[in-house]
Amino acid sequence: MHELLFHRQKALEDGDLRGYAAQLGLDVAAFDRDRASTAVADRIRRDAGSGLASGQVLGTPTLFIDGVVHRGGYDPPALLAALVAESLATITALSLIAFGAEFASAWLSLVAALETADRDSARRR
Repeated sequence: MHELLFHRQKALEDGDLRGYAAQLGLDVAAFDRDRASTAVADRIRRDAGSGLASGQVLGTPTLFIDGVVHRGGYDPPALLAALVAESLATITALSLIAFGAEFASAWLSLVAALETADRDSARRR
């Protein structure tokens, strides 16, 4: 659905949305009920308020990865790289807390070696 909505941003009236739901094989009556529900409206208000409060949401789409705003591309390689980078940062922070500076330093050395090997491999391709 998000692909349809993104590529048809000028066609988002009720009839358009119902047509997209039918096109995707959704139960259109359930789709209408869900869209009209207070739970959905509350969720939209909560998400919009959270985005505004963060000061990081400048438009749509805005993606957060582990609480950090992603400003890169939305293609799969860019998103995967961002996920890996954020995961490495989280693992590094947790290892520092759990195992101390010596372990965290060794972890960072390993990560740097892997990044260097990856760059070298990409250059050879």
